[in-house]
Amino acid sequence: MPLNCTDRSTASWREVTHKLHDENVMVTWVDAPERGELLALGDRCTVELSPRIEGCLLTSAAAQSPTLLTLEALRQAGLALAHVCGSAAVGVTMLANAIRLQWRRPPEHPPVRVWCSIVVTDVVYRRGRLHRLTFDAEICDETTPLAYGHGDMTCIPHAVYARMRRDAAMSEPAGRPPQPLSDVVVTDSRLTARTDWDTSDRLIFDHPLDHVPGMHFALAALRTHAALRGVDWTEDRGVELQFSTLAELDGDLTVSARREVGYTAIDFHQGGSTVATARCPDEVLA
Repeated sequence: MPLNCTDRSTASWREVTHKLHDENVMVTWVDAPERGELLALGDRCTVELSPRIEGCLLTSAAAQSPTLLTLEALRQAGLALAHVCGSAAVGVTMLANAIRLQWRRPPEHPPVRVWCSIVVTDVVYRRGRLHRLTFDAEICDETTPLAYGHGDMTCIPHAVYARMRRDAAMSEPAGRPPQPLSDVVVTDSRLTARTDWDTSDRLIFDHPLDHVPGMHFALAALRTHAALRGVDWTEDRGVELQFSTLAELDGDLTVSARREVGYTAIDFHQGGSTVATARCPDEVLA
């Protein structure tokens, strides 16, 4: 029997998933591993999620994509793993180093309910506190494997993060123009563009932030992939993101992309440096 089968109130899940609004909470249940309070290599956990669309999410551009909704579900599953199974304290900041979702079969619509079967592939504790967590995940509906997922995150105590980011600009309610891509130039198999973020999109900006969120990079990557391939941006096969540093909200963010065999390679630049990279595959996993 698992050590901890948890069915929490929505308020508690908001804390676990770092969300402010109820409609953005996808986690409904966590089946934790049968062991002590610290995670170990090979530990397994199952998270039940409902990546539903309702209320203000109906106006979210990101919510139109099965990939982005399921990627957000994967992100929340990783946070639940860290808090419920890994003893990460509520209130810590968790920054993504990498996240990947690749479909095993093309989705026709966003799944209503999914289960993430997670296995820990690396975990680091410092002074008894969770510092870094890496995991793989199989995402299924009731009967069928839907997608493969991967996550890698670093946990930073709130006080430390506050000192690191004390001079950072915060997101404003008015937001920027809602187009994920602008000034697009496509030449042969390459693309350059500027990417802007819409802070009124409640799926991406659920609460005030001091950096460009990873979900915006995913949205911009899928839009870029579609622009190069000449297809609808929601007809994708997945997305993989690697983050080098936080992107500031008060700086320009540009995109450069190129077609490679089997995927689109994408770089995001700010202030002369690469802040993130992405890959969007052409096909589902075999």
